[in-house]
Amino acid sequence: MHFADQTHVPESQGLYVGVYITARAMLNKGQRAFVYSYDQPTHNKHTDDLSYLMGIHLFEQDENEKEIAKFYPQLFLNFSKYGEPSPNWKPLNLKDRYYSVEVNLTSGRMPAMRNHYEQETIDFWVRKAPKIDKTITVAKAAGGKMKWDKTTGEFRDLIVEDDSTAATNEAVVPVVVVYASYFHSLLLLCFVFLLGVILSCCFLSDSSSREERVWILGPDGRGMRIDPRKDLMLAKQLF
Repeated sequence: MHFADQTHVPESQGLYVGVYITARAMLNKGQRAFVYSYDQPTHNKHTDDLSYLMGIHLFEQDENEKEIAKFYPQLFLNFSKYGEPSPNWKPLNLKDRYYSVEVNLTSGRMPAMRNHYEQETIDFWVRKAPKIDKTITVAKAAGGKMKWDKTTGEFRDLIVEDDSTAATNEAVVPVVVVYASYFHSLLLLCFVFLLGVILSCCFLSDSSSREERVWILGPDGRGMRIDPRKDLMLAKQLF
């Protein structure tokens, strides 16, 4: 779903992207997903439509909203009972079609199917953002620098400056970065292992200068501590 006046609010964009990705995944699996956008220009904030469905968050309806109240609950009821909200509401397709809920009795506008659900938001976060992320990764690996546009400072205005003239093959640079990362990790792992070996040799190895004792259980049920090298005969006599 979509509420018309909150298109560019970050929290809302997250909802739209989540809805789109889920619906598109269902489409790719051969399932049907019914996507809609509440495009009414008045009373279109989050949860306002609950006034039609549950009688909460009530507001004074104008003539267009009174018309919406006549069919809006039935859409959800039909979907829960029959798996299809309305014969006029078609499932998502490759053109990202959705059901636009907007009524204007003066102009004659009524709910209808439209293409390209939340096109600006979906284009950026689903299609452009992954490319930007890849560009940043490659640019950083090649010695590039990143800066924000001084006017807005938003993620969309990130500028990547490439200061490297050596790395020109985009496919090669990430491989070098991953290899270098694993190489340093391997060196660290080897260092820790060798350090453990050295410490164990220093503190845990056998030495004639170190007194070694073990605890045994005597015949009277009490424990006793002996030196196995000196008291071996004693231990044999006890047992």
